[in-house]
Amino acid sequence: MHIFFRYIITFLLLIFSTANTFAKSIEVMPSVICVQNLRPGQTFDFYSSTGLTIKIPNESGKNKYIIECYTKGESDYRPLHGYYLIPEKDWIDFPKDTFIALPSDTCKVNFQVKIPDKPKYYNQAFELPINVTQTSLSEEQGYIDFALAVTIKYYIETQAKPLPEVNPFGKIGLAPTNIFLKNAEPGKQHVVSFNIYNNDTTEHTYRVFPYIPSRGDTINVELDIPASGNSCWSEDKEWIKPKQRKFLWFFNKGSRIKIKSNQAKECKIEIQIPSEAKLPDIAYLPGGFAYKPRSWEIIIMVESDSGNRRFLRLLAFPPSL
Repeated sequence: MHIFFRYIITFLLLIFSTANTFAKSIEVMPSVICVQNLRPGQTFDFYSSTGLTIKIPNESGKNKYIIECYTKGESDYRPLHGYYLIPEKDWIDFPKDTFIALPSDTCKVNFQVKIPDKPKYYNQAFELPINVTQTSLSEEQGYIDFALAVTIKYYIETQAKPLPEVNPFGKIGLAPTNIFLKNAEPGKQHVVSFNIYNNDTTEHTYRVFPYIPSRGDTINVELDIPASGNSCWSEDKEWIKPKQRKFLWFFNKGSRIKIKSNQAKECKIEIQIPSEAKLPDIAYLPGGFAYKPRSWEIIIMVESDSGNRRFLRLLAFPPSL
């Protein structure tokens, strides 16, 4: 299926707003976008790929808005669990530094993302926090009415490679970060595997456990891992278990794998979809967007004893697809 060979874009057309003491707000749409399977060295153009732009409406009937978009790179910024903060701010490029939204108009901003063409950037998940500032300028009276700022969070996941030439980037590396299980017949047992890389300078113990992100409202979707396009979350974490029976899996403690510095270990996972399980005919994203799912999806989370997390996506396609 061609779904494996081109990047997948999942976006939620949500309006993200923030208010200050003057009851003003910034509205940005879409506020969440997840780009998957992006090849390092490939340029992702937001408008060309999706037909969308970042939209910031100016509902003021008289004032001009000055809009600035730039990438956050603060050392104390904490990205969503499982993602790394984009290492270099110049990976994302805006056509200019400042944009103008005239009264009763909408500012439309495009951007490009290009991850360097280096082997270590395969099997990655990066968060791109984009800061949007909005300054309302009254030209008639020559003063600033108000200034606001909000951060929107976009996610970039690069192509997966089962056997990368070098260790994946970051203190924890996983390969591959996408596992596509074809002909996942319900009632039968399947085994998949991946490697965990300890790129740190000390030995670590890693906990491996299934994770199903929140399925809730439009607030939760911004706080958890976005689903892949045309998939739906698995119904139960118990669909998967570690192949190594000696590891403790009960009570959501997951398996424990000890890995020395600059070494890697293979982790095997058993998956058994219940015989009565069926993909729903229709599923809904937060906000009410309907789609037809083609696979089940389970997140396998890997957490080190230092608290760092990475994840991989397991997509199980039933035999009919």
